[in-house]
Amino acid sequence: MNKDQVKGKVKDVIGSVEEKAGQLTGNKMVEAKGDILQVEGKVQKAWGDLKDTMEKASDKIESKSEKEISRGKKNRERSA
Repeated sequence: MNKDQVKGKVKDVIGSVEEKAGQLTGNKMVEAKGDILQVEGKVQKAWGDLKDTMEKASDKIESKSEKEISRGKKNRERSA
């Protein structure tokens, strides 16, 4: 988990609490702020998810490339 995923989830939860508080008190402004904070949180978490996915894909590609390089060296050594 990266910081964007964590911060996004926290914003989402706080926004949800604010929205409920606004609904209970009849305060439309607090309710709207809670809605906005939830959206911000969901977007930030999605960004964090994307970054995490890209990092994992990059690691996989790097690992695969290293294996192919290693195989190539072994094949050259055998044919020499």
